[in-house]
Amino acid sequence: FRHFPLPEDMEEPQGEATLQANVRGSILKPEARLQGEIRSDRSPLPPPLGELTDVHLNILYDGSRFQLVDGSGKMGGGPFHLSGEWITSEPNRPLRVRLRGEEILAVEEKLARIRIDPDIELRWNREEGCKITGDVDLPFGLYFHEFGPKSDIVPVRTAEAVLAGVRLPFSPDGGLTIPGIKGFGAIALDLNAKTTGECRIENSEIGILIDGDVRMRGTMEKPALSGTITSEQGEFKLSSGIFLKIQSARVDLPFVANEDGNIQFKG
Repeated sequence: FRHFPLPEDMEEPQGEATLQANVRGSILKPEARLQGEIRSDRSPLPPPLGELTDVHLNILYDGSRFQLVDGSGKMGGGPFHLSGEWITSEPNRPLRVRLRGEEILAVEEKLARIRIDPDIELRWNREEGCKITGDVDLPFGLYFHEFGPKSDIVPVRTAEAVLAGVRLPFSPDGGLTIPGIKGFGAIALDLNAKTTGECRIENSEIGILIDGDVRMRGTMEKPALSGTITSEQGEFKLSSGIFLKIQSARVDLPFVANEDGNIQFKG
């Protein structure tokens, strides 16, 4: 399991475990069965992920697989539940874990705070690596990071999107690249995400409430968004320094590489 793509400098969780072993069958053909319970009051994660607390896992092992019968905990105060299995008897040793949660704190840092309602599945095996798929709702999000350097030139086709004089990089595979989590470049993403509550972007160039229905691909280290983002409230700064109010705005981000995006704006 040492092949699983976790950062080398990731801090080890703190907790305790209890195991109970039972042996069935005959003397010539015994069948071992293990039942375990793991508890952790605090399990730090790499920034900008929120901290895990009150983690409780019930695990069974029947000689061929570990089964996560029930798992629960909190991430930034938001509850989550886990289930899944790790089949150790197969050559690729496939792992599958499902995570469901309510308002878990997925991003916690000085310039960003994002809560999510996930229903996602993580799959891993030795040949194909690791991938996370599923659906994510965003009931709350604040994002204060600056987008990047200004530019007075708006290219027609480029590896960047330019909005209000701000360059936004496109992923080579299509979609808009956004900041990710360092050290998780080996974990691929294919998620459907949509806003369900207040999500706001504020920096020196723009202040806006957004609604989004997007697909997130790429990796956890370099995620890329495709889909539609809309707004009916906000303002952005022109190159002259004047702020212009937004009555309505729509940004369509391309799903494939070298495809033009579309921006509609009314101010």
